Amino acid sequence: MWKLIFEIKGRAKMTVTGKEQITFKQALGYYVSFGMYSENSIYQQYPKSKNAAVTLDDKLLELWDEDITGTTREEVQGMLSRIREHVSKAYKDSRQKMEVGNDV
Repeated sequence: MWKLIFEIKGRAKMTVTGKEQITFKQALGYYVSFGMYSENSIYQQYPKSKNAAVTLDDKLLELWDEDITGTTREEVQGMLSRIREHVSKAYKDSRQKMEVGNDV
C-alpha cells in the first residue's frame, strides 16, 4: 500500500492511496493533477517502519526508465522543473486577470 500526501496553501491536505505498487504513469498523473499546485508532495510506501517518506519528484525519478522513455534522468528533472514553472506562471497570470476583472 502507498499514500500520496499533497500539502496545499492554507494548510489544507489531500491524500491519495493505492493498494498495488505505484506506476510511473500514476505518479506522473498525480504530479500533473495535484503535485504542481501543492507546496509539498510526499510519497509514502507502507509499512512506514521499512520505508522512508520521499518527495513525489524523487519517486518519479526513481520510477523513470531510460530504456523505455529514451530520455535521461537529467532531462526528466529539467522537464519537471519546466512544467512547474509554466503552471506557476499560468496560475499567477489567471489570478491577475481575475483581479483586473473585479476592478471594473
